[in-house]
Amino acid sequence: MASCIFCQIARSETSTKLLHSDEKVVAFQDINPSAYRHYLVIPVDHIASVRDLWRRTTNYALATHMLTVRQTILHKDAQQSK
Repeated sequence: MASCIFCQIARSETSTKLLHSDEKVVAFQDINPSAYRHYLVIPVDHIASVRDLWRRTTNYALATHMLTVRQTILHKDAQQSK
């Protein structure tokens, strides 16, 4: 979706620094973090609402991948801050 800021980030059309990027998801720091390590992991494909997740058959694998990416980023960041 052209006007969706998250889609623009996923397509690298913004100056947002990506911490992770693959064919399924991208990850980056929140623009207004509410915690020291506040990251967003979003799907590359546009999903308008969390309600739409329940309508797709591949969502379990996508959600699992998002959690794995999140965990990897947090572990990497924690090791670098020691």
